[in-house]
Amino acid sequence: MIPNYYSKLRIVFIIITISIVTLYLVKKNNVIKMIIQSYKELKQVSWPSFKDTLNITVIITMVTAIISLIIWGLDTLLINIISFITKLKI
Repeated sequence: MIPNYYSKLRIVFIIITISIVTLYLVKKNNVIKMIIQSYKELKQVSWPSFKDTLNITVIITMVTAIISLIIWGLDTLLINIISFITKLKI
């Protein structure tokens, strides 16, 4: 038995495939030109080096952790303030 997720994924894949084939048959030259142009554009992209990618990943991870700690601290503080004001124990 195929899970529901995979059957939906299969339907999406079939729709995309049919759309691409239909587009290809209707506008054959335009699709080929678009693929060639996309390939040429990808050659012109300047991809970051492994070191740059690693540095950016570390920075994003650290900033995410710091902001998460700040939000956690503010949440705890607000819960304690509201509990104190309303005399409820959480």
